[in-house]
Amino acid sequence: MGYDVRGDEVFYGKRVYVFAVWHTKAEKISGADGATFQILNRTTYAKDAANAFFEGRRMSGADAASFELIPPRGANRDALYARDGRRVYFEGSVLDGADPATFEVDKQRAGLARDKAQVYFGRSVIVGADPRSFEMIGSDAPIGRDKRGYYYGPISVKVQDPSSFELMATSGAPGVIWARDAKAYYIGSNATPISGTATFKELSGGYAKDGTRVSYRGEPIPGADPASFSVRVYDGDAIKGQEFVVARDKNHFYTSDMATSDIADGSTFEELGRSYARDSTQVYFLSRVVEGADPASFTTTEVRGVRGPNKGAPVVQDKDHYYQNGDPISAK
Repeated sequence: MGYDVRGDEVFYGKRVYVFAVWHTKAEKISGADGATFQILNRTTYAKDAANAFFEGRRMSGADAASFELIPPRGANRDALYARDGRRVYFEGSVLDGADPATFEVDKQRAGLARDKAQVYFGRSVIVGADPRSFEMIGSDAPIGRDKRGYYYGPISVKVQDPSSFELMATSGAPGVIWARDAKAYYIGSNATPISGTATFKELSGGYAKDGTRVSYRGEPIPGADPASFSVRVYDGDAIKGQEFVVARDKNHFYTSDMATSDIADGSTFEELGRSYARDSTQVYFLSRVVEGADPASFTTTEVRGVRGPNKGAPVVQDKDHYYQNGDPISAK
């Protein structure tokens, strides 16, 4: 995969998916001069005496004589940025307004760069960021700061109480709370006020709650009950090899910020193991009702000697039926 010079001809190999199998397909680069061709990065940038190329495509208007990676080696390990004497390029396209003479790539974070006037996240300008004092502080997410404030990716974060602002261990994974201060917690680029840090609790899967409300990715969930709201992550114990996030309170199960399955009797709700639960009226598997199951006799003790259609998933029972992954099955 990538550039391949064969005498006077140059080819670029791409990965293609054919009949459920990946193949490398090499295509000749029309007009490329093999005699003067220089591979600057195996899969991204290259040039010959007349043209510059990105992923095998000629870059219109680029000056081949002055064209180079930024920097020529080292920090730009993913070869995202390049320049010539007039312009800066990101992934083969002109980065409008960037100054090639002062443009530099962050040594630790691919996709972060600056010139004398601006800071760049990918091809986006981080509006208002100070290039002299800007630094990345998030280990797993694009969280930065300068002398003026904080940023999530290219967007300025309006921190409500800078004196108490702190990153959280989640460090900004998508949809997860990544920072807090005395007045707010932060998800992505949004600040959402909370009633107080003493009652604030971050849950799994983008959920959080305090003493008065439940939120999903920073937005309140209307009607959710914070006192009984909980989130469980089932990893492989529900359906082998799959992970499920199950959120509920005494009244409902939730998908994202929407109430879905009703819980018939929250006061008697109990988890049974193997991703099953019950109340006085119904049996549940993950966040759905197991239709027809008898809660009084339902047990999650694995039934030996009965095989279901899903190999490896336990078979359980009530007084009338066998079940596997929440579905009734016939005995075999």
